Amino acid sequence: MIRGKHVRRRLGVIAAVAALTTALSASTATAADYTQSVAQLNASQAQVLFTPTAPAKYVDLHYTGVPGVGQQNVRMLENAGTWQYTVGSLTNGTTLDYWFTYERNGPQFDTPHFTYTQGGGTTTVAIPTFSPGGGAYTSTQTVTLSDSTAGATIRYTMDGTTPTASSTLYSGPITVSQSLTINAIGIHSGMTNSPVASATYTIGTQAGCAQPDVPNFGSNVRIFDPGMSSATIQAQLDTDFNNQKDTLSAQFADRRVAHLFKPGTYSVNDNVGYYTSVAGLGQNPGDVTINGHITVDAFNASDAGNATQNFWRSAENMAINAAGGDRWA
Repeated sequence: MIRGKHVRRRLGVIAAVAALTTALSASTATAADYTQSVAQLNASQAQVLFTPTAPAKYVDLHYTGVPGVGQQNVRMLENAGTWQYTVGSLTNGTTLDYWFTYERNGPQFDTPHFTYTQGGGTTTVAIPTFSPGGGAYTSTQTVTLSDSTAGATIRYTMDGTTPTASSTLYSGPITVSQSLTINAIGIHSGMTNSPVASATYTIGTQAGCAQPDVPNFGSNVRIFDPGMSSATIQAQLDTDFNNQKDTLSAQFADRRVAHLFKPGTYSVNDNVGYYTSVAGLGQNPGDVTINGHITVDAFNASDAGNATQNFWRSAENMAINAAGGDRWA
């Protein structure tokens, strides 16, 4: 039977989760999160642009008003940090009602509704696109620029300045051999210049370009090798268990530990405390053999033999030869 204080604690957690879920479902955007605009490309098309102030995993556009078409919900395409979508089948005087849904650090947000009327103004050149897009690369990249507005030319800079009609004219692929940012605009006679498109390229072996031979898994991941002495391994296992075993101090702690065993045979005993994961790193469970025990039990006097709270721990992918039997309570 679970004791009353733990029931109350769990009910409190459930209530907090419910409150958080309600708050997230009602999340609305703030103007500081983004900028948005619509540019008329020609008599029947308009390009919707959405630029979040922080990177977004996705941006969805919702709109109504296209003659003969109901509400549309589409995933926008990202171009150098600006999300874009071209709406077609428009006629002069068509008014769109549109809004966005976007991700920010996990939760998603809905913007207010906006309106746009086709015609009656100067059309705008589509924003240029980059291929490949900006990012971290280990070698020199050949970058091409393009613009979906027929007859448009592209002007660009690579020194961080804003491009103008007198900037370098794009005439062919650009070789990027060092880290830099390309800014570009589309230009067409009789039309408004496009918004500035920007792509940053990081060239070399900086962090994020190449994984080191020995990744840094963090200070709480133990990787054991069969060449290590059993006494050394056992001392580490005992230290971790003593830190993670107490129901009163470790059950809701923020400490996390992983015991990872490379293929081989080990003579150790691993008592598994809270938030501890034990795993063999072989392709098959038999590749790691433990001549000893991987044990979970009601270890503390305060538990009085009650093992119903032994959660948040795991063991997998190994063979255990447990003399006298093992116990996972």
